[in-house]
Amino acid sequence: MDLQETKRGKVTLTDRKTLVIDGVQNVLNFDETYASVSTSLGEVGIEGEDLKIENLSKEKNEVTVCGKISAFYYKEKISKKKRG
Repeated sequence: MDLQETKRGKVTLTDRKTLVIDGVQNVLNFDETYASVSTSLGEVGIEGEDLKIENLSKEKNEVTVCGKISAFYYKEKISKKKRG
């Protein structure tokens, strides 16, 4: 049995005002109402109002987004299968 590196991620939402995501690889998109970040487990979308990046740590691979957070979700990639 081959042991592969386990992908881990942690998302913490506090009082719908502060969202901390670890395993972040890149900030893909950001404005006051929507943000998306690439993580080790896939892309995460964040929706809300008055969003701000409070902290971005490359050392910890972590981002902190503050504002009025209404939703966050993982965006699933749709795999393309050959039909045959």
